[in-house]
Amino acid sequence: MRFFGPGGHLLVADVAGITMYEPSGDLRLRTTLEGILDIAPVGDELWALTPGRLTRLSVRDGEVLSSEPIDNLEPGGRVIQSSTAPQLPVWHCSQPVVLRVAPARTEVPGPGGELILPIAENRWLLWNNGQLRLWRSTIGEAWRTPVGDRGVRAVDAQLLLEGRLVALVQHRAAPAGPEGHEVRLSVAQVADGVQNTQLRVPGVTQLVFAARRGFALARSADRLSVLDLRFGRWIRDLVVPEGTLHLAVDDGLQRIALATSDGIELVRVEALAVSLPVGGRRVRTPARRAPGRRRVRAARGGRGPRGARRGRRACRGRRDRSRRGAVR
Repeated sequence: MRFFGPGGHLLVADVAGITMYEPSGDLRLRTTLEGILDIAPVGDELWALTPGRLTRLSVRDGEVLSSEPIDNLEPGGRVIQSSTAPQLPVWHCSQPVVLRVAPARTEVPGPGGELILPIAENRWLLWNNGQLRLWRSTIGEAWRTPVGDRGVRAVDAQLLLEGRLVALVQHRAAPAGPEGHEVRLSVAQVADGVQNTQLRVPGVTQLVFAARRGFALARSADRLSVLDLRFGRWIRDLVVPEGTLHLAVDDGLQRIALATSDGIELVRVEALAVSLPVGGRRVRTPARRAPGRRRVRAARGGRGPRGARRGRRACRGRRDRSRRGAVR
């Protein structure tokens, strides 16, 4: 389940078929295709991957445009698409490959790696064993730098803020328990690979990106933590409704799709907001003051602002005059 396209259409696929919804939530099309492994929206087409075959369908009406055999699709993989080059879907597995059509085939840019993320047609980010490199098809390696943890599996990545930052997601290969994985997020500059920040989030069962905003949403049980990847900090928690099996968020962090056993629900992000601090997080709030009042701190030595000094002198003058009047 994912949002795609400039209008924010919602795509839902399972082993039996494909369903697409309009941004308004109305049904646009539904088609049947058995054995779907994953699906990639590419321009005006949907590329559906089934065992040993790539089928292209029209986004407009679901018509089958072509169906060709394709090799080298390792079982257990999934599609990764970057926010800046969705026309270059990657089949992510132990040996990732880029999907091509006309004819349907796979290819590996440069030396490849444990993770491949396209920036544009001839520019690729390749990550392997703790090293991130920018590979250009014309000149080869442009830079290489340590990003992330060596020996820890890379499971996802995304380009943020129109390609200025890259986020790398890692967790250990051990099966996820009921409380999820400890996810490690490393964020680096695409221009030179310099690492901005690194976060560790425990107990994550699902992680999604709002790439245009530079945010990630990490689900832990019934909480959805909003993380600002630009600065590596937690923003707030959202509440996930009971019975939610899967979720997706659009690039602008405006809408969230919630999949339950009863169907799909589209909600605004604000509808899931938590009104009180949750999860034991401490939130500091400023002390309340009366309307229009402003706290003034005196400088060292007991001398306050100029206006305050004038006020004290005026008070002393009134007291002196009152004493003189009493003596008379």
